[in-house]
Amino acid sequence: PALAPQAQKGQDVGMAALPYACGFEAAGGLMPWTSGGSFGAKAAVGAPEGAQGKAAVSTGTGKGWADWESPYLKVQAPQQVAIRLRARPEYKSGMVRVFLFKYDAQKRPLDLATRQQGDYAPALVGTLPSTGAWEKHRFVANVPAGTALVRVYLQAFGLDGTVAWDEVSVSEYQRDPNQVDSMDEMGNWRPGFPESTVAREIELVHEGDGALRYTVKVDHKGGEEKYPIGWPSLTWRPVPALDFTGKQALTFWIYTTTSREKLPGRPLTMSLRSEGGDEVSMPLSLETGKWQQVR
Repeated sequence: PALAPQAQKGQDVGMAALPYACGFEAAGGLMPWTSGGSFGAKAAVGAPEGAQGKAAVSTGTGKGWADWESPYLKVQAPQQVAIRLRARPEYKSGMVRVFLFKYDAQKRPLDLATRQQGDYAPALVGTLPSTGAWEKHRFVANVPAGTALVRVYLQAFGLDGTVAWDEVSVSEYQRDPNQVDSMDEMGNWRPGFPESTVAREIELVHEGDGALRYTVKVDHKGGEEKYPIGWPSLTWRPVPALDFTGKQALTFWIYTTTSREKLPGRPLTMSLRSEGGDEVSMPLSLETGKWQQVR
């Protein structure tokens, strides 16, 4: 089976170089790929409210797909690239996701799943929740050696609602070599157990375009009788694994709020696990209502 989408019959997706930009104002940009009118899914260029000129619009009634795909983009691997876009997702159900598919020089797909990634699709770089508002996003992706071409794929699958897309661009990205993750996007951060959730935050941000809002709700009535707080957790599994050789510290910023009168003495524990199974844990003492740097 195909590991990455192929062009529709008779459709030439073209070739371009980095940096690449598409504002949907002229031909030659991202092209629509839909499951057809019988599913009620549509993808067309229009002028949705809040757009700066024209924009791509995906609409659906809960079936099929209304996606957009870029031309093949030439890259100089290994490198990192940044996919930037504006989007206004407003939907009841479905999946709105951003992929960066990778190919060799013969356009053969290279995105193979690994055990480290689990159920995380290897080409997936981000998921957009329904917000009903225009928001800017930046997704950073690794392009490994052996990759000659990449394609951006904007997915609206099983969508019951509308997603507007605009200002899509791909460019080489030079990350601070000391930065592990900007946390501007949810990426591969996963909440554990039903007591916790994670979402993108754009209002309470320390730096950059966004932050991650991790929420724990304790149900003293419907939760586990003897331990209603459960075992909430937030996990990130970077691929490839991080190399801490020559590093002295791991730091991050955190802002804490609570509905309780005060926090418990050690409300949060941070753990690092190695590929070999070793683990080190550190309980954190936090204060509410201000940004703190943990080191």
